[in-house]
Amino acid sequence: MRRSEFYAVDTPRTKFLSQFGPAGTAHRFADGTTFTLGETMMGWAALSLTETATNEWLLAATGWQQPTGAVVSDYAKKTPIRPEDEVKAEDLKITTMTAMGDVPFVCEGVRATIRLPAPANRLARVIPLDGNALPATEPIDVLSKDGFIVFDIGERYRTVWYKVEFREHDLPAFGTKLP
Repeated sequence: MRRSEFYAVDTPRTKFLSQFGPAGTAHRFADGTTFTLGETMMGWAALSLTETATNEWLLAATGWQQPTGAVVSDYAKKTPIRPEDEVKAEDLKITTMTAMGDVPFVCEGVRATIRLPAPANRLARVIPLDGNALPATEPIDVLSKDGFIVFDIGERYRTVWYKVEFREHDLPAFGTKLP
């Protein structure tokens, strides 16, 4: 089994993690914030969480990146490797010698589970953002439980940026749709 390797920064207003490791590899920060990696093409991801305003955070998650039009291939076999094919590249010798590509860069949507401290009865709204910091999809509402909120991110949101907003909220009656 491959061991986990990481570099982390842990401050009250910023968390950063660059992590190598198989799916399920997790890093827990001093305040209980936890980033747990899902499957990634290279077995690596970088995640950052930065406070941007009171009760508001920006989460960024990046993995495999390449210029648009670049052809990444297995050096020995000359077989193209694309994130959408879900080929594992972490143990291959790879090259972009046949086509270097151009801007803009494309990036793998990192799969991860995020666990953040949150006071009781606090609703968090996770908003996937586009490259202009505008909502890319419908927000995800998460109610705190046992002092934390937990949510998943991934390629289905087609972004690397997420805004996390915390609001005070009374617990809804059972079966009530959250606002």
